[in-house]
Amino acid sequence: MKASYFNFFINDHPEKGQVLILNTRTQAIAVFEKELADILQNNSGKVIDLDENKFSELLEEGFCIKDDICEKDILESWFHEICYKQKNITATILTTYNCNFACPYCFEGSATNKPENMTKKTMNNICKWLFTKAIDINAKSINIFFYGGEPLLNKEIIDNISPRIYSFCKHKGITFKFGIVTNGYLIKKQDSDYWKTYGLDFYRITLDGSKTWHNKTRPLKGNMPTFQTIVNNIRSNTSGVKVLISGNYTKETSTGFYELIEYLSKSDIKEKIHSLSFTPVIKTLASSCRSEHGLCEVNNDVELNQIYLDIKKFYKKHGFKDSRKNISMQTCPFKINDTNITMTPDGCIYKCPATIGHKEFSVGNVKEIHLNDKNKEIITSDLWKECYPCVYLPICSGGCYYSSYVKEGHFPAIDCQKTFIEKSLTNDLKEEYASSI
Repeated sequence: MKASYFNFFINDHPEKGQVLILNTRTQAIAVFEKELADILQNNSGKVIDLDENKFSELLEEGFCIKDDICEKDILESWFHEICYKQKNITATILTTYNCNFACPYCFEGSATNKPENMTKKTMNNICKWLFTKAIDINAKSINIFFYGGEPLLNKEIIDNISPRIYSFCKHKGITFKFGIVTNGYLIKKQDSDYWKTYGLDFYRITLDGSKTWHNKTRPLKGNMPTFQTIVNNIRSNTSGVKVLISGNYTKETSTGFYELIEYLSKSDIKEKIHSLSFTPVIKTLASSCRSEHGLCEVNNDVELNQIYLDIKKFYKKHGFKDSRKNISMQTCPFKINDTNITMTPDGCIYKCPATIGHKEFSVGNVKEIHLNDKNKEIITSDLWKECYPCVYLPICSGGCYYSSYVKEGHFPAIDCQKTFIEKSLTNDLKEEYASSI
């Protein structure tokens, strides 16, 4: 047998003389005695003299592979399945580009020429597109994120789309749920109660630190404060719906997030909060910003990455869960063919919310079921092969194509995040193991 290239090691954990190992491809986690761990670590990708019958679990869990198997071929097949054989549809739907807030880092405001609401015609085309795709791939689930702008400024779209998809999925035996990525200012109890009957699972609400900090960075247009109204809405208008709190920090504002976490931990809304996730404001095509969609958190700034890890450690210490799975295979929408997409108010389809409004990144329109040549160019690039056999490859698959374009002007291109992933993975693996015992 051969030792896998994708074993990640933490020495002297959980006890001195033991080694905690994660296989990043199979996601298997195990504790080894140092002697065996050293054999795996010192012979990565090489044949090792171990009895396959005695150590069959190493093969079963992926810590080792058979001598005649090429691990690159396994990984290529795995990435191909992720790209082309998804049975779960994820769609981010922007109901509007309009927003009632005046956040200085908002990319939608500068990426679009004018405010635009989704029309009923576009809504109908979206439903048709999703229904056709679901039947075509024999989908197991449909998951929707309503987004904006501020999606609740055009909540009629949510009122109409959610019952239609709910009914379709119920008829076809498909699981359906949706979430709303909102600034939280317009949440109303009657809306929550209505949407719950048609699959509303969560609100993702942005709080940019404590009351003082948040009101500086996320005021209403006209510079009116918003923090207390959002907290009141969480308290009174979200019964039975998960509340995921996000936030966007800079080096200057990060102290306000520790204050926010302490406030939430003592507040009467703590029991309503499902999880937290705070990410750095980073550069995009339009400006220096971060969307409140909160899909990604990695960035090349060492100081911002350390803040990310410190804040996460702080909120976990205060009893809050992380909104994202700590250790998982890559699910970047750039690397998934057509089952993880973003649909804008005018019906354009993009791979990632960060590219909305930039037509050069559009991969289609909801008027047509098939995506265009730009999509084919992106998903067939196979840039991950340049990184093989990096241990982190199954997690990052070459990093974010969009991030590499913003920083270097190349698309698609490798965006190596090795330094951050290594540090983050060590912390996350220890937590994952602790929670499993």
